[in-house]
Amino acid sequence: MFIVGFKYNECYDKLIYIRILNINFKVRREIKACHGKIKGSAMLFLTEDESSDLDFIIPISVAVTYNNAGKPKLKISACKSFKDIGIEFIQKFEKNPLSDEAKSFVLTRLTDILAKSGFTPNKDYIFADTKEYILSDIKRLNKNLILPQTIIIPKSDYKKYDNITSFEPNEMQLKYDYFPYFAISEDKKIFSVAAVNGTPKNGTAEISIDTASLYRKKGFASSAVTKAAEYLLLHGYRVSYVTFSDNPQSVGLAEKCGFVLKSVCFDGVCTRV
Repeated sequence: MFIVGFKYNECYDKLIYIRILNINFKVRREIKACHGKIKGSAMLFLTEDESSDLDFIIPISVAVTYNNAGKPKLKISACKSFKDIGIEFIQKFEKNPLSDEAKSFVLTRLTDILAKSGFTPNKDYIFADTKEYILSDIKRLNKNLILPQTIIIPKSDYKKYDNITSFEPNEMQLKYDYFPYFAISEDKKIFSVAAVNGTPKNGTAEISIDTASLYRKKGFASSAVTKAAEYLLLHGYRVSYVTFSDNPQSVGLAEKCGFVLKSVCFDGVCTRV
């Protein structure tokens, strides 16, 4: 999994990493949101329009968030020029915002608006839900998942190990981030590794995991994620874990470790033609 760009999603008030292969992205700048209640419990967040020199834009993001009681709330983030899509979306799909019909609406409206802009909506990403899980109470953490061969590797020592996963340190952390890596290792060989994605935002650190293909289904990923979560919770952070909804193994991992579902969303990713 390669992480080559990011966007600031006001629905979450955090950095959401866009996982897209083989496209060279410029980094999208952070922007401030103005927002207000539109209808019922739905919220529309308006942001400044994105620069036309970017390699991808995300004019609209749709998220269903859940409070501690599990009650859902619809939150939409839209660039100012796409405000009408956000308002119309709420009017049409407040009760079923993650349906295929709702996504088709976003795809069609973006296609029409961006016809002569040099961008085109990416159907695969619009129809790909992502789930964000949160863990803030260490009592929920299933520490029984941590295996004896799970270790914490300081960032300065990572190159001393033979990493056979597809994980590359620079994909996840910026050069000034100081978090260690959490790995399953024997004889200086790393089979599975969890890491913090970039710099924590508002006290929340997001973690990702990768396990070498021959070493999956052995509990290694669950162990590394749990160890990472334990470390971050003990250091005063909440922990975020983001996965695609159609990845049942990753969804199951989050729930098994003790994470609680915070949101389900899809992004109107548009790439340069």
